[in-house]
Amino acid sequence: MFRVRKRIVGIDIGATGVKVMVVKKVRDRHYLLEKLGMAPLPEGVVVKGSILNRSAVTHALREAIQQAGITLRQAALAVGSQQVVLRHVKLPKMKEEEIREALRWEMDQYVPIPASEAVFDYLIVGERMEEGVMQWEILLIAAPLKVVEEYVLAVKDAGLEPVAVDIEPLAVARVLRHHAHLNQEIAQYYQRDNIVVLDFGHEDTKMILYRRGYPEMFRIINTGIFTLEKSIATALNISLGEAEQLLGRYGLTEAVSDELERAGRITLLDERTLFDLKAFNEAAYSLDLNTGEKKQPVNLQKELFIHLDELLREVRRSVEYFRLQYRGEEVSRILLLGGGAGLKGLREMVEDSLDIPTSIYSPLEMVEPGPEVSRDLSQMMPRLVQVLGLAMREGK
Repeated sequence: MFRVRKRIVGIDIGATGVKVMVVKKVRDRHYLLEKLGMAPLPEGVVVKGSILNRSAVTHALREAIQQAGITLRQAALAVGSQQVVLRHVKLPKMKEEEIREALRWEMDQYVPIPASEAVFDYLIVGERMEEGVMQWEILLIAAPLKVVEEYVLAVKDAGLEPVAVDIEPLAVARVLRHHAHLNQEIAQYYQRDNIVVLDFGHEDTKMILYRRGYPEMFRIINTGIFTLEKSIATALNISLGEAEQLLGRYGLTEAVSDELERAGRITLLDERTLFDLKAFNEAAYSLDLNTGEKKQPVNLQKELFIHLDELLREVRRSVEYFRLQYRGEEVSRILLLGGGAGLKGLREMVEDSLDIPTSIYSPLEMVEPGPEVSRDLSQMMPRLVQVLGLAMREGK
C-alpha cells in the first residue's frame, strides 16, 4: 500500500511577525501550497530570537491560523535564537542508540550551556578513519531549554500540537535538498560544492555555510533591515516609517559601479556607488513637512556603508576561516533570502564585496499555489523558505 504523508503546519516566528503554512506533496519533489497565513508582531515581542511576550506570539499565531483557514493541529516550528549552537563533533563509531548518551556526558566540552539547561539533537553526517579508529562525524545542535520552552508553549497556547522543533539551517537545507532534484544548477553547488546562505531579516542576518549539503557553520550578525532604517531616520531626521518607505523604494544602488577598489573590497568612489544620493535626498525633502525647508544633503553612502561593511566583513571572516579549516576549499555561491533579500543593489554589493557569485534564492519552481492562496508568490518566496522547510516535514 502507498503511505500517505501526514501534513503538518509549518510555523515561522520572527521579530516582526509569524507565518504559518500547509503544503501537500502532489508529485515528485513538487508541493501544493494549500494554506498560508501571516500576522504582525509588535516591536519587542521577539528579540534576538527569544520570545519575551508569549501571549502576543500566541495571539498572532491564532490570527494567522484563522486567516489561512487551517484546521490541522500538528505543527513544526523553528527556534531562531542567537543562543542556538551548532558544533561538529567526532566520536568513535558506536551504536546509534549510544550516541545521545555519549553526547550528553560530553556536552560541556562542546557548547556553552550546562547540559541540565539544554536541549540537543544530532545528525550523523559521515564517518572517517583516523589513526586506525573509525569515527562518526556528528553535527550537534543545542539550545537553552528555557528558550525552546517559550516557543513550544506559545504554539500550544494557540491550539496546536508541536511535533518537531527545528532550527533554520535544517529547515532551509530541507528545501534546498528537494529543490536540487529538480534543478541541476542547485544540485551542483548545494550537494557537491559549498555555499553560504544569508537570511537578511529585520533585526539581524543569519549566515549559514553548507558544506556538500550539510550545515557547517551558523552565525547571527546583528545587522538587518531595521539597522539601515534607523540609520536613514537619524541621518535625515525623519520617522522610522518614512525611512522604511525610502529604503523599500530606493534600496541600494540600481547600478553598482565597476570601479570598486579591490584592495579593501568595498571603497565607495562616487555618487553611483551603493546609493543614489540624489534620489534619497529629493525623497527626503518631499517628506519633510515640519518646516517646508530643504535640508543640506546627507551622505547616506557613508551612514549605511558602515553597517553593511560590518556585515560583509563578518561574512568574509567566516568564509576565510572555512578555507583555512578545509585547506583551500572554496565557497562557490551565496544565496540571499529573507525579507531584505530583494533590497535593490544588495545582491550586487554582496557579490562585488566577497567576489563570489550571488543570487536571490526562490524555490518557486517546486511550489504551486493552491486555490485558497491568492498571494503573488513570485516576490514572496525568498521570505517563505524557512516556513516551507518546516511545512515539508511529516506529522506523526
